[in-house]
Amino acid sequence: TDLIIVERTNIAKVLKEVALSQAGITDERAAKDVGQMLNAGSLVVGSYRALGKQVTLSMRLVDVQDGRALAAVEGQVPMADLFSEARKVLLKLLGGVGWVDEITGAEMLAARAPKVDTVRDLLKARLLLASKSGEAKSLYAKAVKDDPTYAKLFEDLKSEFSGVSAT
Repeated sequence: TDLIIVERTNIAKVLKEVALSQAGITDERAAKDVGQMLNAGSLVVGSYRALGKQVTLSMRLVDVQDGRALAAVEGQVPMADLFSEARKVLLKLLGGVGWVDEITGAEMLAARAPKVDTVRDLLKARLLLASKSGEAKSLYAKAVKDDPTYAKLFEDLKSEFSGVSAT
């Protein structure tokens, strides 16, 4: 009940405002500035490195007031199950500071995670939308077929290709 998630659109606005979207937010000082702009008490920041079929995740929970790392965790996850396995690493971080109990953690682990290929197709479709609309539509249609629930979250693509359905 103490964990408040900030909407991605609000974060994107702040990132544009402070010109960090290209550099990424990986250090505590930048997290402190962005966290204060978002009126957050702390932020999860980190990095990843993909090597072959494995991804190494490094996450830190940063206190916005003073920029210090409250906790840190690393984990190696298989690329094929990136989102569900990354969720485990995140829950280890949040559980380590007492923000998520075992029952809540188990419920979160049981929640559906998007497929890596679906996310890749949707992001690629978004990038191609302006220049190669036909290819973008094809990728969006594939993503809608593979994971209709997750594909619906991409409002810009959904409105552009309103005739595309899972069937």
